Amino acid sequence: MKNTTRSNPNFNVITNEYRQNNSFSASKFLLNEVVIKGRLYSSLGIFLFTIL
Repeated sequence: MKNTTRSNPNFNVITNEYRQNNSFSASKFLLNEVVIKGRLYSSLGIFLFTIL
């Protein structure tokens, strides 16, 4: 496969990796938020369920 990009191909690879790392860290952050809130709500739900 012939590389037709006039610019430095390494630059494209670096930017793609940079984008993937940024999206990965953002999704990881959101996942942590969801896990923390999920634990909080589940513990609250169990607490309310035991009261009832």
